[in-house]
Amino acid sequence: MLDPNAPTLTDLYYALGTFSGPLTQRITDYLAGYQLGPASDVAGFQLPLQPRDSSADSSGMGTAYWVGPMVPREHKRYRDMQNALIKSFNFRNITQEGVEFLADGVGADEADWSLVSDKDSGDETIPLPAEEQALLDEAEQLLTAWWDHRDLPTTFQHLLQTAIAHGRAPLRPRIPERFKEADGRLKVIADPLKSLEPLHLVLPDVSLSGVYTDPESLERVGVTQVLYRSVQSWKTEWEVTYVNSDGKTILTVLTIGGEKDAQITDSVPSDPIDLNGRLWLFELKFPRGAITRDVLSNQDALNVALTLLSRNTHFAGFAQIYGIGIDPPVTGGETSTLSDGTVKPGTPETVVQSGPGTQSFFQPSVHVTTTRTTVNGVPVETIEEKPYAGASYNKIDPADPKAIEVAISTAETNIYSALRQRFVLMDDKATASGRSREVATGSFLRATARYATATEHLIREVLEFALEVAALAQGKPGKYRSLRASVTCRQQVFDPSPLQVAANLSLQQAGVISRQTLQTLVGIADPSAEDARIAEEKAPPETAPTPAPTDDQESATAN
Repeated sequence: MLDPNAPTLTDLYYALGTFSGPLTQRITDYLAGYQLGPASDVAGFQLPLQPRDSSADSSGMGTAYWVGPMVPREHKRYRDMQNALIKSFNFRNITQEGVEFLADGVGADEADWSLVSDKDSGDETIPLPAEEQALLDEAEQLLTAWWDHRDLPTTFQHLLQTAIAHGRAPLRPRIPERFKEADGRLKVIADPLKSLEPLHLVLPDVSLSGVYTDPESLERVGVTQVLYRSVQSWKTEWEVTYVNSDGKTILTVLTIGGEKDAQITDSVPSDPIDLNGRLWLFELKFPRGAITRDVLSNQDALNVALTLLSRNTHFAGFAQIYGIGIDPPVTGGETSTLSDGTVKPGTPETVVQSGPGTQSFFQPSVHVTTTRTTVNGVPVETIEEKPYAGASYNKIDPADPKAIEVAISTAETNIYSALRQRFVLMDDKATASGRSREVATGSFLRATARYATATEHLIREVLEFALEVAALAQGKPGKYRSLRASVTCRQQVFDPSPLQVAANLSLQQAGVISRQTLQTLVGIADPSAEDARIAEEKAPPETAPTPAPTDDQESATAN
């Protein structure tokens, strides 16, 4: 059981182990483009650390993920073949493309959000109390400025991509030290519209952060390992957050040190924070990740086929010549003079080359069995090696690429199918109708709908959390607690057809969906701004004021 009040390193590492599986690091590497082998942790740093991939060369690039032909590691030419593979490796990151496409289906357009007051009666004819309306307007203005300044749509898009790939993704709130008092409390910010300046949202490594649910107590504990890396050293801290029995949030920072960094040398818990029962850590979570073992294996097969196709092409542009029965060139046969004047003859060495643009030489021979009789009359068989008669000079032609092309097509189809994107393969089919393409996207749309539900919940939690932090920064805990966030992700792969627009309009007229939802479904990015423009167009034109009568007009009227 993980005790959040006094966690041990063993407990923390155990919790960390539940956040990742055997494929976590590999998925992260593949999305980042490291599909031949993981990047070295020491690339670019002079630290006493070992690369994650023991096959990495001096550039930090390894070949641990390569599943194609390779000589054994102990072979004398292993390093030469590895370097050749690193230079010629070719890949197409369909795994990343598929994840980004799924994320675009949920968050390519900025999510729509608004605030609703608990005091709203639901009757549009009954306005909110003036004080509550002013509070709502202030909160919306505050959140809008923070949303734009922190570029939260981009943050949420990156978070969504990680969560789709792995099945989960952490989001860590952070407040820089300059916004804190000496005792760790937030500095008071009098201006409400600046009260969210301290709050940042960062994306920790998916394998180093998450929300752990204790199997015994069912208590949720946020755990994050924070690694600070400098030119000379590493520093490790842990952040542990939980909600105590009073409903207040506790954030404890643990510093690691001692021999081999195996001890907790300092533990600094925060004072209870009133966040309305929320952890100081978010997690976007789905039932499973989209990048599974079969996706990775097909990506590997695609990489092998593309690399082999590339190497096969080299033979078309740079022919490999080979000679049979022809003496190869030699090197190293020059003589040298020693210090005592003795001339030492050189030892010629045969030049061995292989690959496109090179020349290879072979000296085949035949074995001839000869029987002879000794002086004692005993027959003896001897096997003699004689040179192959004749000589020839030839070149190696490229192999027929059809088998490789079939392998490429098969791997691509398998990846798109696993990621529910087979309709992408219909792009080059002129006979496919628009309706058939829509039908083909059915499973894709159902997947993005599930992603959207979880994403809307997370954004709602972030917005309400931000209001709690803003209230604390103003010295007024719970100031905005009567307000709730409403979030809608815009899901749209195709422009709606006229029939779909008519169907949505019928649903709105029947009271099944709201006017704002209808506007979102037909592709209106900002329904509120659109309503304002409609109201402005419907407003009657202002009539010019009647000019005051002149003295002559008044006299004429009197007469």
